[in-house]
Amino acid sequence: MKQGSKRLYQSLIKIIMSCCNQKRASLAQPASLNVNNNIQQVSIQYTGMTALSATGIATGRKYFFSKPGDIQNVDYRDVAGMLNVPVLKRI
Repeated sequence: MKQGSKRLYQSLIKIIMSCCNQKRASLAQPASLNVNNNIQQVSIQYTGMTALSATGIATGRKYFFSKPGDIQNVDYRDVAGMLNVPVLKRI
C-alpha cells in the first residue's frame, strides 16, 4: 500500500483513497455519468454489511453510504479511489 493511502475499518468506515493506474484505465471506459451543476458524477453502490463513510481524495468531499445497497453519486475525480474499496462498485 502506498504511503499516502490509508484505510481504517470500523462500524462506520472512513477511507482516504488515492488513484492507481488500473482504476484510471477503468475510468476511460464508457459509463453512466450524471451531470449535477456541471460536475460529472458516477453512481457507486455500497455492497458491505454496515454503513460506510468515505472521503474523496481529489475533492475532500465526504460520501455516506447508510446501508447495504445504498447508491451515491460520486464526483468523477474521486471514483478511482472509491473503486479501490472492495465493498464499493460502479453501477
